[in-house]
Amino acid sequence: MHRLKMNTDKTDFIWLGSKHQLAKIQSQSIALDAVHAPVSSVVTCLGVQFDNHLTFTPHVQGLARRCFYHLRQLRYL
Repeated sequence: MHRLKMNTDKTDFIWLGSKHQLAKIQSQSIALDAVHAPVSSVVTCLGVQFDNHLTFTPHVQGLARRCFYHLRQLRYL
């Protein structure tokens, strides 16, 4: 084997689907070999936040928050 180990601190699992489809899922974690990964509602991949409905709402809200912060900082210069 390749002897690669999954870093459980950096591993996220997300179910994607509509509200109706996600309501049918009862699993709160998934087991991969001996590692249990909890199911998240928002995950980050390469700096982009994805939610389980793929609306990008958390990403856009975070981006707007950071932009307003920097604009407020410019006001005091």
